[in-house]
Amino acid sequence: MKVDDWEVIAVNTNQHLADLCAEWAGLSALALDTEFMRTNTFYPKLGLLQISDGSHCYLIDPLEISDWQPFTELFDSTTLVFILHSAGEDLVLLFTSLGKVPTQIFDTQIAAAFLGHGFSLSYQALVKKELDKDIEKDETRSDWLQRPLTEAQLRYAALDVRYLHEMMDRLQTELERSEKTAWFEGECAQQLAIAIETEAPSAWQENYKTISNAWRLDIRGLTLLQRLSYWRELQARRRDKPRSWIAKDAELFGIADHMASKPTLDLQHLMNVSEVSKGLLQNQGARLLKAMEQPTDDLPEQVPEKLSPPMSIELRGIIKACQKVTREMADELSIAPELLARKRQILAVLSDLESRRELNWEGDMAGWRKELLQEKFEQITARKQ
Repeated sequence: MKVDDWEVIAVNTNQHLADLCAEWAGLSALALDTEFMRTNTFYPKLGLLQISDGSHCYLIDPLEISDWQPFTELFDSTTLVFILHSAGEDLVLLFTSLGKVPTQIFDTQIAAAFLGHGFSLSYQALVKKELDKDIEKDETRSDWLQRPLTEAQLRYAALDVRYLHEMMDRLQTELERSEKTAWFEGECAQQLAIAIETEAPSAWQENYKTISNAWRLDIRGLTLLQRLSYWRELQARRRDKPRSWIAKDAELFGIADHMASKPTLDLQHLMNVSEVSKGLLQNQGARLLKAMEQPTDDLPEQVPEKLSPPMSIELRGIIKACQKVTREMADELSIAPELLARKRQILAVLSDLESRRELNWEGDMAGWRKELLQEKFEQITARKQ
């Protein structure tokens, strides 16, 4: 089988993969993509892994491969760059399935955003724009865990890595010409960090903050909600089920809100929480009580801080002003405004403004984004104080 004159090679034995990895170790770049399924599980299931070395496409069958060490050792290389398009989901999948992510990546979608081609340009659209090639996407909803895979699936999968080398070469030249390489590399490094952080217990400790109306709870209620949310994270991973299958957000909030006012945490009080399904109470009632009473060793003992209520009128005005200067600066730099700062990122920077009167430049708003936006944001907030 061939795609655009490139041979497509099936890889379904450990020895074949090991032999190829020995060859790939001497290359400067490999294109990578994945196909997966995620319907009734917490973790996506790897259905196919595609590689291109610049002259061939390789389709690695994860249902047949049992020894991934030769492949994951390539991730440790500081001279081998993995080329992906919209790498976020692929990196999380690699980390949860294989336990590692590459040391270096080149994300063609991010590169395109830095060059003013739009924030989330699809692979097909970018291939058309850069190479004037048409790629069909009629296998997007395929069952990638079925065997045998159809010829149409195999062709679709191979095409997803067929043009990545060519696109990287073009985009890399444009990034260098526009002097945006350092920003781009910083953003790719951030994508790698985010993929690893998804499986870090320290990140799960903060998930309670995303539950609707959590800001309404007092300190005791927030403490209970944090413990319940963390328990759900552990259960979802151990049982490999979606979070909502373990417990819904509204149920966790209802429990925390109801139990916060009770002198004791007991099953009788828990059974009176109207927002919780009978099935959850019957099957998990004792575990819910234990989670609230005895947090795991991974969960710190410090009391959560009171969350800020919905935005004030003043803060909404500051956000709009920050969004405006972000768009203006993005236009000046010819990059996608969403790449410079999306609304959720601006909100994160302003999260401590009303309580502490300071900006919070952490996470993905540190580095090059802070360098570009800090002065403008500080001017806006200074005028409002």
